[in-house]
Amino acid sequence: MNTLDVVCLIIAFFLFFGCDRVIFPDNQKGSPDQETVIISGNGSGHEENSGTSGRIYYKKGKNFYNSGNIDSALWYFNHAYELFEVDNEMLQIAHVERMIAMSYWNRGLYLDALKHIDEALWRYKELDSTRFLLAAYNTKGTIMWGLSDYKAALDLFIKTLYLYESDTTNNNGHILRYVNNIGMVYLDWGDDETAYNYFKQAEAKVKESSDSVGIAYTWLNLGIYYEKKGRSFEAMEMLNRAKKLYNDISDYNGVCLCDIRIGEFYSGKGDYLGAEKSFQEAIKRSEQHGNKHRNAFAHYHLAENDLLQGHYSRALENSLISLDISENEHYKELSSLLYSQLSIIYESLGEIQKALEMKKKEIAVQSDINNAKIEVQHNILDLAYRNQLKENENYQLRKENLLKQKTIYLQYVVVFLVLGLLILILSFYIRMGKRKKELQAAVRAKDKIFSIVAHDLRSPVGALNNMIEILSDEKNKIKYRQLLKEYKPVIAASFSMLDNLLVWAKANLGKINVSPRSVSLNDLIEDTGIVYSFHAEQKNITVMLDLEPETVVYADKVLLETIFRNLLSNAIKFTGTGGTIRVSTQRHQDSEIVSIADSGVGIPASAQSSIFKGTFHSYGTRNERGAGLGLMLCKELAVLIGGDLWFTSIEGTGSTFRFSVPCDQGNRKPG
Repeated sequence: MNTLDVVCLIIAFFLFFGCDRVIFPDNQKGSPDQETVIISGNGSGHEENSGTSGRIYYKKGKNFYNSGNIDSALWYFNHAYELFEVDNEMLQIAHVERMIAMSYWNRGLYLDALKHIDEALWRYKELDSTRFLLAAYNTKGTIMWGLSDYKAALDLFIKTLYLYESDTTNNNGHILRYVNNIGMVYLDWGDDETAYNYFKQAEAKVKESSDSVGIAYTWLNLGIYYEKKGRSFEAMEMLNRAKKLYNDISDYNGVCLCDIRIGEFYSGKGDYLGAEKSFQEAIKRSEQHGNKHRNAFAHYHLAENDLLQGHYSRALENSLISLDISENEHYKELSSLLYSQLSIIYESLGEIQKALEMKKKEIAVQSDINNAKIEVQHNILDLAYRNQLKENENYQLRKENLLKQKTIYLQYVVVFLVLGLLILILSFYIRMGKRKKELQAAVRAKDKIFSIVAHDLRSPVGALNNMIEILSDEKNKIKYRQLLKEYKPVIAASFSMLDNLLVWAKANLGKINVSPRSVSLNDLIEDTGIVYSFHAEQKNITVMLDLEPETVVYADKVLLETIFRNLLSNAIKFTGTGGTIRVSTQRHQDSEIVSIADSGVGIPASAQSSIFKGTFHSYGTRNERGAGLGLMLCKELAVLIGGDLWFTSIEGTGSTFRFSVPCDQGNRKPG
């Protein structure tokens, strides 16, 4: 217990025993039973009012959403929102916000979806409605999943499951869906075995569950897993079981999805007729029930099946049908897949110009998707900043209200109150100062990220655009290999820059988990050297290794590799043709010192003081562009692993960068 807690206890003691009555404000909470109001009946005490009409519009919107008619669903949801807003029905407005978010998610408009689900979450929290928070967190998880932010999606799905299991009054029975969602994130993440464990956990709960959708979802996911693992018999058994249950409960969207998955299975096994039959069934059922997304998806896979058989004309017909739906309904990710598919089809048909046009459209759509993801991350950072400021303001407001309520008791506790106020004020300003520094660091990180994205990545992206333009001018033959060889360094540099950018952003936002373990320093240096040997050979640079034998250090291998990779890459970049680079290790007390010395251009004396601040930019001996981020990142990571980074440099002669890393005393073998 700290000093602040002691003072607060003393003040509370005097207030409790020295006063007759203390008045606290009411804590109003929403009733979770109001969920049924949206679905059936009024339930609010009003007879015929805007709330009743709002419920009618909401119900129609859900019907259109379930049938896949998103435009009509959004129209009814927006009108329901306006009607509920008239009577300020907070819970109903939150429900509508969640359904609008799901509609935008269905359209692939993840940024708009995120804004609406955050509004719904805010209202559910204000109403203290744990029951509905489950659905909102689960919905936000699917949105973050769609943005490929698997970490955020997984955190939200786990939070949903935790809330469900900790709330003993909850009986919505959707635990199978929550467990399956966690498994699906791991499956997309490539961690198949962890995914399978969650699917089996869900399967173990099937017998006690009455959630038919959750049961069918479990079998569908197990079928997908078994198909991925080549367990054909089990895969088909699970997919057919899922399809039958979806059909029994009249969930025709689920039936369509099963037909598509079964068709993919047959196509992968070379049973093209069986695959075509399944895809045609999915198309027929999606048309009957008006689900445009399933229809477009089924046509896309049918075109893929035709491509595998070499039926290019039929593949073109199905692909164009899918594209027409996808463009009209703004299914951006599916449209990107279709442009890629059409590029292959047109090239196979000898229509090179159209193939290039499709490839350009694919790049443009993918760029829009990536820009939307970047914008989301930008908004998340801004939202976190605003929420932190709001939290500080609320904290101050609560303190002021508390002081006003207790003014009448000053005669009892004047000495203790003065002392307590001094400590509270001091603590408050210390906390405010710390939070301000954290927020400023986050804002600086955000500004740096977007500065690099906006400026340093524009040139390589422009270069790639030039490549597309060159390909467009070719009338008869596309020289893919020659162009790729020319632009390979641009792409590699862009990827390296993005990799450094993501690691640096995580480090600045405190999201890097350092996991030290025993690492063979020699193996790490030699393996990384092999990766970069090609770049050195391109410039006829000699890389010499002078390593102590059997050196084992204790550090996070990924961070250690990132430091060495960046320093070696820099040495190659700033060393001219025919130069030398010497990598050596030396024991110093309880650390190993790694040195990378080059015979390159060196660093100007005027720039050496800012080399680790990310503000110095320069070009390599072959005009390789840097973002000024690599050395700053290496410096921060060296400190994170328990070491340090420093350098010496003479302009025109070369540079030597050294960093230290702790030795593993227990495992270090004598030389």
